[in-house]
Amino acid sequence: TFHHINNAVYINNSNVDVFHNIFEDIQRYDNAGTGIAIEATKGIPSMNVNIGDMDVWNLKKSNSFTRCRIGIHAHHNTNLTVGYNTFTDIRNTLGTFDAGITETAIQVNNLNQNSIRINDNTFSNFETGVKVGTYNNCQVQIINNTFNSTVLAPLNEAAHGVLVNNPFTNSPQPLPLSIADNYFHHCRNGVHLNVCDFADVDNNIITFYDADITGPNAN
Repeated sequence: TFHHINNAVYINNSNVDVFHNIFEDIQRYDNAGTGIAIEATKGIPSMNVNIGDMDVWNLKKSNSFTRCRIGIHAHHNTNLTVGYNTFTDIRNTLGTFDAGITETAIQVNNLNQNSIRINDNTFSNFETGVKVGTYNNCQVQIINNTFNSTVLAPLNEAAHGVLVNNPFTNSPQPLPLSIADNYFHHCRNGVHLNVCDFADVDNNIITFYDADITGPNAN
């Protein structure tokens, strides 16, 4: 169990499996409070990081993240698989405001020719569930996850189930971005795609009610 620390697990240029861990109250200000931080150097062979899995006997090798400001952050040159984990209360519980930090369960950015698979996870009460930033010629799959949040940020703030922002590619045949078979409930935005021209959003269930929105800008 990792409790009340800054970065619980820091992975640098390493191939790692992360199974059966508990991350709680990772809230400290420095580096935003991250359960698992992953950094790989550009130009070296890609690292492989697996966080959670299902074994051959269909037993989950899962991790749980509770009251973390950021659950998982992967940056540069990493093949990342995140499966069968739970993320609960992924937000700032300290009552402080820190500009430039968006509390996110899984955040990946600045990847190049990597594969990202996020599957069969459960997200409850978060500001942003999955955020994928700029990447080049990567295969991204976000499949069969459950997003259920009662955290209602103001309309101009976060509260996304899945946010994919500004991907780019140098390939004449871009690898697909697939967001499929997910369940979204009570999210301000279920799926938010920004500058994506090769995305497949298929067979998701999104439920949202007018009664979930409060405030002067509600409609």
